[in-house]
Amino acid sequence: MEHAFTTAFNRIIEDKERYVADYEPVIASLTDNATLEAEAVALRERLDELYTLMKNCIEEQARRGGDSKLTERHAQLTGRNEAAKSRLGEISAEMERRAVKRTRILAFLTDLREQDTMVTDSAP
Repeated sequence: MEHAFTTAFNRIIEDKERYVADYEPVIASLTDNATLEAEAVALRERLDELYTLMKNCIEEQARRGGDSKLTERHAQLTGRNEAAKSRLGEISAEMERRAVKRTRILAFLTDLREQDTMVTDSAP
């Protein structure tokens, strides 16, 4: 088993530039945040809208007194606001996870580029 691993790894080292070049588009695909960034922008805009609607609802409640429809409306807006904030947190976490993944893959590829010597089987 160790010999098979050593042989496979040495094949990669022999052709490392091709492997590195082949991985560059894969890395870009795995770590692309464009869709997530667009969703985050839309969510931030939605959160701003919800904040304004919630503020208006509170001001209207202050003018009218205890209107149950306004209380219900405020609760609905608060729920939507919390859901949007939660999703924004998920997006941020996923973007961070992708950034870490990118850093790790690039570090591996840098190590691979710098590996000039073949790996040899070790004696048991």
